[in-house]
Order: sequence, then structure tokens, then C-alpha cells
Amino acid sequence: MLEPAGISADEECVYRYMIVNPPAPEETIARGVRLSSERVREALRRLESKGLVSRAPGPEEIFVPAPPDLAIEPLILRHQHQLQLMRAGVARLAEEYRAAQGLRGATPLVDVVVGAEAIEHRLQQLQESAREEILGLAKPPVVVTDVNKTELRQLAQGVRYRALYDRSVLEQPGDLWEIERYVKAGEEARVMDGVPIKLIIADRHMALLPLQNRQLDRQEPSAIVVHPSGLLDSLVALFEVLWSLATPIFCDGPTVTEGDARLSDVDLRLISLMRAGLTDEAIAKQLGQSKRTVLRRVRRLMDLTRTDTRFQLGYKVAENGWI
Repeated sequence: MLEPAGISADEECVYRYMIVNPPAPEETIARGVRLSSERVREALRRLESKGLVSRAPGPEEIFVPAPPDLAIEPLILRHQHQLQLMRAGVARLAEEYRAAQGLRGATPLVDVVVGAEAIEHRLQQLQESAREEILGLAKPPVVVTDVNKTELRQLAQGVRYRALYDRSVLEQPGDLWEIERYVKAGEEARVMDGVPIKLIIADRHMALLPLQNRQLDRQEPSAIVVHPSGLLDSLVALFEVLWSLATPIFCDGPTVTEGDARLSDVDLRLISLMRAGLTDEAIAKQLGQSKRTVLRRVRRLMDLTRTDTRFQLGYKVAENGWI
């Protein structure tokens, strides 16, 4: 927890032990934190240099912790100052970069990124830079993988995610349940046919737009990073139009009231898949069942709601609050 203030894991372990225990010599602290004497000695030395620990007067070398609110706040302020200096240094580096590209005094409209690994790295950077909102359009093929932990971390920190999926993504085995996981973590998800591009936008300030290979005449996956410009504004507007036309999925998660006890978890998943517009064949694949079993389940839901058509079933499902 204290690493951003420049306090290592060993130092934090020793300091935490000291603030809840009486002042003690190095040997007692080492036994208490279950670290070697060498590591505790080095941690105490660094803590003392940072003003978090002092030595009590007397013949025995006893270490006393400083109050956290008085000792740690200056460290935080010092690191904030260092971060400000770092930001200024990054701005100078960016200016040098633009100068090397012959763009001094002008912000580049786009940067080209080549290769799946480089795109994944930029995507993670883009997500981690967001403080308010991420907007995303998703369609096959998926080039970048293993970036979803970043989304879960950002959702936990209060960053809003709105993701619009092409319906074909939902038909890939297991993908729908991954989306459900993100929705449960806070993502707002919608689905529609014919999502035109793949796209991610961070705080309406920067976007990552994957390109088809033929667009750059390259065999490797490629993407462009779009900086603040009319192009970025157009991409945001495109997202908002598509979002307004799409259908929500897993909206707050389906719920079952006491009177709906005859609905199983499979029934609720089936309802979610039907609402997303998947075909019976695609639903069967997602549920790991045969198409005939899916049809029987749909018929059972229609009997349960006393409806004769799927349109009527959808109305009753919404009326009963099952979606």
C-alpha cells in the first residue's frame, strides 16, 4: 500500500509491526515480522533515513516508529513533486519526438503501431490512462488477448466502461460468459449486427483503431493511435450513434423473484441469449446443449408465461423483470 510513497515491502512490513507493538530492538522486530536480521536491519536503516523510525535514548538500541500521519505525508508530497517533474520531462521528450518527425509545434494526428504485442501494450496503456470512461467497439477477429485484467482493475477504481459488441462475437464459444463477467464487474454492454470497426477510446481524448492488413499493405496486425482532432471527435460521435441503436445485454444481470422459482440459471442464460438475438444454433453452442433441448426449453418458457409466440414471450420476460 505504501510503495507509491517510496516505501518498500520490507520497510512497510517492519513499520506496520512497529506501530502496533511496543518499541523494540532489531532482534525482536525480526522475530515478529519473520524476516532475516539482515533484511530487518536494512529496512530499519532506510526507515530511519526517511524519518519513519528513530532510536530511543538509552544503552539498548530500541527503535521507535514515528506517527504515520506526520511521517508519511511529506513522503507523499515529495513523490507528487517528482511525478510532476516526470510529467514535464515526458512533455519535453514528446516535443523532441515530434521534432525528429518534422512536426515541431504541431501535434501529430495519428501514430502507427505495428505488431500484436505492440498493439496490446498500447491498449493497456490507453486503458490505464483513463480516469473517467472507456468506449469500445468489438468485432472479430480478436488479435489482442489477455488485457481484460486491466479492465477489471479500472472498473474497480470507478472508470466507466461502455462496450458495444458485434453479434458474431457473442457466438464464439465462451465469449458471452466472459462478457457477462465484465458486466457483473460494472461494464455496460450492448450488442448489434454489423459493427463497422474495432475501436477503443479513453476519456474522449485518445483512441486506438486497429486496421486491416490491406490498409497498410503489411502482414502484421496494425493500428493507429488517434490524438485529439476532428477525426477523434468523429469516432466518438460514431460510437454514440451506434450505442443508441444497440440492444443492452446482461443489464444489471437477470434476477428471479420468489414467485419465479421455476426458472433455473440455464433458463436465465437462455433468456439473455435470446435477448441478444442469437440463433437457436448459437444458443445451443453457448449452453453446451443440443438445438432440440434449446427448443424444448423455449417451449417450456412459453408455457410458463402462457404465450404462443417468441414475441409474446419477450414481452412477458420484460414484464416479469427477468432481463
